[in-house]
Amino acid sequence: MLASSFVDFFKKRRPYVLFLALLLVCSLPMCHGQYKLKDSTKFINDQLPRYLGRMGKIKSRNYPLGGREAILRILLKDYYVYRLVSGEDSLDRERYPALWNSLSVQTFKTLNTRDMFSYCMLVPEFEMQNCGSLGRLKGQHIFGVFYRGDIPLEYWSNRQLVALHGNRDSVVRYVDQMWSTLDFIGENTKDLAVELMMWELIPKVLEKLVLTPTDNDLYALLVQIMMRLKFKPFEDSVIYEQLYGSASYIGSRIESNAENRNDIMKLSRECFETLNTSPGFQLPTYIKRERFLDPPSSRELSDRTSTSKGPDWKWKKVDVPHYKLKL
Repeated sequence: MLASSFVDFFKKRRPYVLFLALLLVCSLPMCHGQYKLKDSTKFINDQLPRYLGRMGKIKSRNYPLGGREAILRILLKDYYVYRLVSGEDSLDRERYPALWNSLSVQTFKTLNTRDMFSYCMLVPEFEMQNCGSLGRLKGQHIFGVFYRGDIPLEYWSNRQLVALHGNRDSVVRYVDQMWSTLDFIGENTKDLAVELMMWELIPKVLEKLVLTPTDNDLYALLVQIMMRLKFKPFEDSVIYEQLYGSASYIGSRIESNAENRNDIMKLSRECFETLNTSPGFQLPTYIKRERFLDPPSSRELSDRTSTSKGPDWKWKKVDVPHYKLKL
């Protein structure tokens, strides 16, 4: 009798029962994933002090103080998920892999402008070999391009460049805010100022040159900005002809003497004053020539949303000794 009543009850409400069962099954992966991500808190809190300490020791690159902890938490969490995906079962405590791990497509799209700027300053997603030997000459000459002593040369990926150029006004403001805290002008800051043609920061570069008048990289920064801006007085100068003229090549350089340094500073001041009094000035389109060192921003790179991990991730169950993951 009881069994018969139950069968009748089930038959009458079968669609509702099936719907509830389906809803329960579909919600399991969602809850499962949230629980795994929630378990990343211990990993992030354990690693954060070590990463913050590392950033304070690097003397070749600038990292914004504002928002530093926030972007590190994002990087560490994304790396934690990546470890699950790739099936890694250990953590190298002597290195800092989260600083070399490109954010997933999904995470990158959720970054606000401030976090995007911090991420680009921390993690350039593109690397290329730099086998040139001219870096040893930096002390005596001013080059038309930057030379790096380290291999590979790091730069921003296409998706990062799209984001930086698309938010140029905000990025210039962030660099301006960061400038007062800098003891030195790092390679990433110089590259960014050239990439975005930051003529607005010319006075700040000139102020730094008063303190370090023989820093040839800062003169190289100024001539590259003026060259990309197609500033006519600079294009008519002897310095431009030597660095970027018809007979120039990748190693073109000028002597780092008082006359050349003063001429560059004078032209830079004129460039800033001209553009600062030109409302509605539009940045020119810059196309690099092949005979110069050609950073990846001018190349046809892969899809702007691609990363080394690819768009499709598959979950793998792993057992991490140091941080047990509850799957």
